[in-house]
Amino acid sequence: MLLGCVAVQPITRAAAKVKQPLRFYTADLLWLMVLLQFPLVYLAYAKQWQPQDMLLFCGFLLLIMVGGIWLGGVTMLSGLNIVSPWRRGTLLVVILPSVVLLCVVGGPAMGIFCFDALHAYGWSYGRSGASLRNYLEYLSGAAILTTIVSVGCRRLSYWVLAGREADAEES
Repeated sequence: MLLGCVAVQPITRAAAKVKQPLRFYTADLLWLMVLLQFPLVYLAYAKQWQPQDMLLFCGFLLLIMVGGIWLGGVTMLSGLNIVSPWRRGTLLVVILPSVVLLCVVGGPAMGIFCFDALHAYGWSYGRSGASLRNYLEYLSGAAILTTIVSVGCRRLSYWVLAGREADAEES
């Protein structure tokens, strides 16, 4: 979760200082349609292996989450007065969903993965250390990937913020 907070820190700091009215652009609706593809793809593939009632519930939760990501992102972008459609799309489609996945899925998954590795392949069960070593290799790979995604989102956050100054100079 810490990596997710660090990734969007430049944008949240700048948005907290500026108060602007909420403005939607036409491109924001395009980015909403792109974001809605995530729950729709989940619904299309998950119907093969989940009960229908659970499928609809999870799909509904994903739709609410996507709507919250989009509305929160548009609110931030309006506050920052960023009008470039590409910069708005970068925040709405790349940065915010990545940070949500880092926080909501990545952190707990790595904790469960680590606990499972220590529990199932611990030395107290007399199993070989090779299996534990495989688990730790996967865990370190996941930690490196999460760090790379977090650093990449942070760099993209600075790029989105640079658009605020560029948009102000054009007008």
